Amino acid sequence: MENTTDECAALYNDRKLDRIHRKVKELKASREWRARYMKFEELLSKEREDGVNEGKLAGEKRMLALVRAMLQDNRSDEIPLLETDEKLREELFREYHI
Repeated sequence: MENTTDECAALYNDRKLDRIHRKVKELKASREWRARYMKFEELLSKEREDGVNEGKLAGEKRMLALVRAMLQDNRSDEIPLLETDEKLREELFREYHI
């Protein structure tokens, strides 16, 4: 759709494809639709960024809860391992129900 041409659409000799091709050309030529599309892209990008940030925050809170629990249990010597040992980290999350 993005790089469709009249020649390409004509090769298939398909009425539905031809209608779709004409509509795509019409929308591409419309400044209003182009502006709407760009706004939509911006909104999607913002939503994606917000989701990533929320995920990071949730991960940080989860890790902080784990570190606190380990400190309460006098397991501070294991805390440095959390950064590199994913298996240990997941085991501890399960163990502490975090």
